Amino acid sequence: MDLLQENLDAKSRVYEAPGQNFVFLLNNGWYIIQKVKDSEIVRVRQWRNSYQKATWGKVIEVLQIAGLSGLSSSLVVRSLRDKLHMFNVYFEEIYRTQKGWVVVDEHLRADLRKSVMQAVLPAYQRFLERLMSLEAAKDLEKYVNYSVDGVEACIGELFQGTSGVSRKIVPFLYHLHILIL
Repeated sequence: MDLLQENLDAKSRVYEAPGQNFVFLLNNGWYIIQKVKDSEIVRVRQWRNSYQKATWGKVIEVLQIAGLSGLSSSLVVRSLRDKLHMFNVYFEEIYRTQKGWVVVDEHLRADLRKSVMQAVLPAYQRFLERLMSLEAAKDLEKYVNYSVDGVEACIGELFQGTSGVSRKIVPFLYHLHILIL
């Protein structure tokens, strides 16, 4: 960076009009900053996507419900219950681990949370809706540990470095009522 600065300073000396050398430095300095910033933003996005795939990929994958058509109703229900159990295990493991992690910049922290929510919440919502379409609502409570809002609240606690207690924020049946309406 120092070599680049020296090179720009040397080239700016060719301008004779007062202040023109500084306009040259401003233009070139701004251009360099924008190029570095843009390339670094791309890199940060790649890191975010890699984090999401490495951490949340298994959660999103277990929520996939493709390939269940053609199975008997009881096999579909059993498969969905197993998937729900794995979701709970994976989600609780990630939450327990990452609630203590710190992302210092508040904008980056908010972006990371938003990205995770956009990937996880719709998949979980669809999964629960599919599960509810197959089973009576009274049976769901014993299998569903988290409402969609509960998952969202837990994700909203990540990266603050806190050691909050895992929450089952709002009773699931309340949200079941809202979903049915």
